[in-house]
Amino acid sequence: MTTIDVPLSIDRPLMRAAVFTEYGGKVQIQEINGPELPKNNEILIAVEAVSINPVDWKVREGAMKLLSGSKFPKIPGRDLSGIISHVGPNVARFQVGDEVFGMSKGTWAENVLCTENMVAKKPANLNWNEAASVPLIALTAHQSLFEVAQLKAGQNILILGGGSAVGMYAIQMAKLIGANIWATASPQKEELLKSYGLNHLIDYKHQDFVQVLGENKMDVVFDIVGRKVDRDRAFDVVKSGGVLASVTPNDTDHPNASMVSVFVDIAWKKVCST
Repeated sequence: MTTIDVPLSIDRPLMRAAVFTEYGGKVQIQEINGPELPKNNEILIAVEAVSINPVDWKVREGAMKLLSGSKFPKIPGRDLSGIISHVGPNVARFQVGDEVFGMSKGTWAENVLCTENMVAKKPANLNWNEAASVPLIALTAHQSLFEVAQLKAGQNILILGGGSAVGMYAIQMAKLIGANIWATASPQKEELLKSYGLNHLIDYKHQDFVQVLGENKMDVVFDIVGRKVDRDRAFDVVKSGGVLASVTPNDTDHPNASMVSVFVDIAWKKVCST
């Protein structure tokens, strides 16, 4: 987690930002031109904290060139928390001085311009770092479970990677709607994950999830780990007509793949289209 102290008002056109100037290059702190003042429903945020997610290093490596383009320098980052320093004339939900958290592009900077629908007011019981750690992983879990897989009460779900940040959010969200939850994770996390609502933990180091599930077929498999070998074997446990949702590309040739709905690249495509 990176925290940057900034003034509430902006009194100079330049700002510090973490940038890279070529795919695969180093990320360095530089002074660059700051954002323009907000128009319409835009807000300008003085950034207090940001977070680092896998999508950030994937962009830097050039794994997402088709979406991120060829214009440099580029500023990584999706998550942020901070204080609104300026608002556009059509902004209705916020005013200068509001503490917010949310998502935008290029958040590893002192100041970030985005539309007001991309942020929410920061809960008083979260500090800057905690708030900045929430948006991307929580949104990935929510969109995967409900917009893509359309998980419902009483359904069975297997989460591959339940001990990950996205997995922990997914467990809590699935519990809230009354799903039956299995997840692969380390036994050291069992007590924590069950406190979040997990019904059954599968030790990914010593247990085969296909054998453990046996005749318990899943309505939804949510693959966060992204290993092809696991994703292929997930077809052995998902019901015919069920859903396999993954945050990585679909490269499976499993014979049962045509029997389920396969949604891939959820995190990458959702995040980059936001």
